[in-house]
Amino acid sequence: MVATLVLIHDVNGDLHDQDGHLRNAASSNLPTANAENVAANARAIAEENVQAARPRSLTHIYYNIYQFRIENKMFT
Repeated sequence: MVATLVLIHDVNGDLHDQDGHLRNAASSNLPTANAENVAANARAIAEENVQAARPRSLTHIYYNIYQFRIENKMFT
């Protein structure tokens, strides 16, 4: 046997059943926490972009080639 439960949104975003009983309450701190998470993610992405945009010297490139040759046993 299955019982159907109809829930209705009110203006606060809360869900009520047909008898008016509150089924869940929308938390008031969720938008704030979400905004903080978005800001933290934006800072992390900005830092990654700064790290990726730094100019690299030729020494860095030659070192990577050297490491590749060592790992693949490609000596000349």
